Amino acid sequence: MLPFHARAPRALIPSLLFLFLLQGCLGGGSDSQERPDNRPDGTVNGQVLDPPISGALVKLVSAEGDALSSLVRTDDDGRFSLQYRGTATGARLVATGGRDSGTGLSFQGLSLSAPLTDNPDGIVTPVTTLVAHLMAQGFSLDSARQRVAARLGLDASVLLASPQ
Repeated sequence: MLPFHARAPRALIPSLLFLFLLQGCLGGGSDSQERPDNRPDGTVNGQVLDPPISGALVKLVSAEGDALSSLVRTDDDGRFSLQYRGTATGARLVATGGRDSGTGLSFQGLSLSAPLTDNPDGIVTPVTTLVAHLMAQGFSLDSARQRVAARLGLDASVLLASPQ
């Protein structure tokens, strides 16, 4: 027979397992602030343009790159509406794929993005993609706008506005 100190750890294993399972049953839960009604925290209506990109998949992602929404597909005019969970501070819209309604060319494998901040129309274009790219490198929204506007000879105040 094994001495007590050799048997004790083996005897504790079933007890610890029981306590672990009991905690899972009792909830011991997380501190997350999920809404009991499962309603979204917000809605974004927008448009993917170059001219309109139909069939693009659009989502909202946090500044850290985490998805805040499910994927939605743009209509024939490039319009979309998505609902998101969480905070949209620093979030950006990301659109992938689709078809250019003006030329019929595929956007497969291409992504466009746009900061959500100061973008009330939810516009996603190649120009907003340049702004979002600079912001991902650490530039502020205003600084990114100014840099892109200066390079393209545009007014910085309209970079996130619909060109239509």
